[in-house]
Amino acid sequence: MRLKFGVILFTFGLFFASCKKEITMQEYMVGNWETKYINLNMPTYHKSDSLYVLEDDFTKSDAILAQSNYKKDSTFSAWYLTPKKEKTTMTDGKWFIKNDSLYIEFTVNNVTTKAAYFVEKTADGFQGKSLSDWDKDGEKDDFLVMKAKRINLTE
Repeated sequence: MRLKFGVILFTFGLFFASCKKEITMQEYMVGNWETKYINLNMPTYHKSDSLYVLEDDFTKSDAILAQSNYKKDSTFSAWYLTPKKEKTTMTDGKWFIKNDSLYIEFTVNNVTTKAAYFVEKTADGFQGKSLSDWDKDGEKDDFLVMKAKRINLTE
């Protein structure tokens, strides 16, 4: 009976020891990212009856790349990288994760933008989806899908 109890205890011990704790989305987001795809559908672009679609694949060799660095202290920096590897349009902001959503806030040209994305992990990064007022027409009817990959930056 003691041997049987010992085997059961040992088996459960191995099971619990082999369980790997999954990192939270907050921890997952810390690091360097590059946007590789974006699709933005604005069905009432600037209060018109016209659909405007912006789609960009940043994996092309001549693409201007959108990169960012999310820090543990809930701040981030974002910029564009030209084909000549020059950083332009530097932006700083704040971010946090609540449940399955990424919330960001940043200011460019004295205009503050607040956005929320439903985020999910992918094989090489994350995908974000957002229903917001991207065209600033007063209607939260614009749908954005963004795919980003984790990158290593050397500075």
